[in-house]
Amino acid sequence: MEYIQVFQNLRRAGRADWGKKAKETAGINDLKFAAQVQFFMQEAGISTLQDFDEFVGKQQESLTQLDGVGKAIRKKRTALKHLDTFQWLKPISDKSKRGIGFIRKQYAEKHQQELNDFAKAVRYMNANGIKAADHERIANELQQLLDEQKQLRASLAEQNIDPDLIDRIRYCIDTVIKAGEEPRQRVSIRAQLAESQHRDTDGHQHRRNSVICPNMTIENS
Repeated sequence: MEYIQVFQNLRRAGRADWGKKAKETAGINDLKFAAQVQFFMQEAGISTLQDFDEFVGKQQESLTQLDGVGKAIRKKRTALKHLDTFQWLKPISDKSKRGIGFIRKQYAEKHQQELNDFAKAVRYMNANGIKAADHERIANELQQLLDEQKQLRASLAEQNIDPDLIDRIRYCIDTVIKAGEEPRQRVSIRAQLAESQHRDTDGHQHRRNSVICPNMTIENS
């Protein structure tokens, strides 16, 4: 699929001011990715964008479910991060509220970053209706989501489908389209095979009719 080559050409053009070592490393990574894509497409019988869309379409339900689980996992992890921050820095926040004004001010200045992080955690928890006591519940929910994600990935792997590779290929295609650098479209291999089969069927039927009625002519009434 030419989209990958066009995408990598765009990437190379954007590295004009990179150092030699960085260019070489990026070039090696490009080659590895291209080889991975080529192997996947050969195994899946994909050569055009139409082929790719048809292939992904057949797995769209599982891929959409996996994407939703991934988003839920990220949200749970974010919540746990803020809960951990809250629990870790709460003693500092409590201490900053004790003592006379001058001492509180000195303490707050000394721990300004920690207090800012604590306040950020509190804002997130309030905005999402989360309490400190919810830590264990959210951790359990996260583990359930991780188990579900593992099962979905295993199911797709059995069909030789790598969701991360699919996402990377989609990104390449979208980037090329947005850049207005779409390559000339080729007819899908599946479409070519279907058309060839259709022609063969028509040709066989025509020869069969010729053998059955070689001298038949159709007269207008």
